[in-house]
Amino acid sequence: LGCWPPSPPPPPDVMVSYSEASTQGYCRDLHVRMFDGDSDNPGNSKATRAQACAQACYNKAPIKGANDATGQPLTATWEEMGDTISFISYDSEASNAGRCYCTREYDGCDRTAPNQYVRYEISRIYELQFTGGYCASGYYAGNNDDAASIAAKVSLQACVDLCNSEAQCKFISYQPQYTCSRYSDAACTKTDSAADFVTYKKSAEERSIVGPAVGGCGNAPYMHQMVGTFEECSDWCIQNTGCVKFQRRIATTTCYFSDAFSTNNDAQPNGNTDWQCAVIEGPSSLLSEGKTATQSATSHNATALRAVDGNDSGDWAHHSCVHSPLATDPWWKVDLETSSKIQKVAIMQRWGFESRIAGALILISNTDDLANATTCAGPLPSFDGKREFDCVGDARYVWVQIPGSEKVLNFCEVEVYGGAAGGRNCPPAEDGTGYD
Repeated sequence: LGCWPPSPPPPPDVMVSYSEASTQGYCRDLHVRMFDGDSDNPGNSKATRAQACAQACYNKAPIKGANDATGQPLTATWEEMGDTISFISYDSEASNAGRCYCTREYDGCDRTAPNQYVRYEISRIYELQFTGGYCASGYYAGNNDDAASIAAKVSLQACVDLCNSEAQCKFISYQPQYTCSRYSDAACTKTDSAADFVTYKKSAEERSIVGPAVGGCGNAPYMHQMVGTFEECSDWCIQNTGCVKFQRRIATTTCYFSDAFSTNNDAQPNGNTDWQCAVIEGPSSLLSEGKTATQSATSHNATALRAVDGNDSGDWAHHSCVHSPLATDPWWKVDLETSSKIQKVAIMQRWGFESRIAGALILISNTDDLANATTCAGPLPSFDGKREFDCVGDARYVWVQIPGSEKVLNFCEVEVYGGAAGGRNCPPAEDGTGYD
């Protein structure tokens, strides 16, 4: 008698989409070890090991060991790690067979540890909906529609990553080597098909409330109103994706929700103490990578484009840091190509020369005119690694300038982030009392 072929492994309940944040080092905060070249090692493929590490971190698998920010061993639990785990690292050297750490999210991931580590950021979660079928409606791409769809047929992870890059993608139905079908409908009804079809749902984007600020922020038409506490109103706005801001009258505890901003949406709240204003801050998108960058002057062939090349290594030897000659008021600039809702700017330092950034200003403008640009952050302190700075406003151009004589530009990456919901500030009501 012949032998039946082995049954394929069941599909994972959750797929994790992740992006490579750095090719060197890991985050120096509390981190736990998930596997370390032992029987848990999923294989030598970089993609396989990274996905296994992401799955282990997201699913809070059993911890093998832990270290504090100084590298000292300690006993740690998932309760200590918290629920905001976004960075994962694993050892890319084959001799170490795929070491994996989960790192607690915190401000300023200072990756100065060994170069063989690759750091990733978990971005979106994909939950298994059903097997043996695909979505009945909402199809917009897949099969052999385009080169990206063809390339995504090679693995479930490739299909997940393609969906993650497409804003309209809500579900994927994957059949190995045959299709990575993507669907834009908000719901998915199963249509039975081949047994090896698997369908996953893309998680919703994170939304959070910034506020309350003192004062009303009216003018825009409102979509809904309700009586409630600030927290109850925040929950309603977060759960209803059309909501971008709300204001609450304290005397009546009435909240007014809007699905649009006023034309003067960068103005500050009006300061009326009977009102509270809050806006939704959605996930930020990286706006600057690959865009046109220039600087006042260049030395060591270290051009301005290096700061938007996507490589945030702080090592000069990796040829990804900018450098200017000593000068008075040197500046660096990126053109975002269109006016954007900027939320924050991150700067990665050159290792060993962190003091050169001290005193720098971050400026923004919709015109290519530094003299009339608005300072949104700074003077900056000297700092290690990468640091984010709040920089809120509508702008096309972003500058980093260091005022003074005998100054030098010498940093390695500038990342400008923005979100669809607009800036963090709320517009004042025209009558000064709150919502019209």
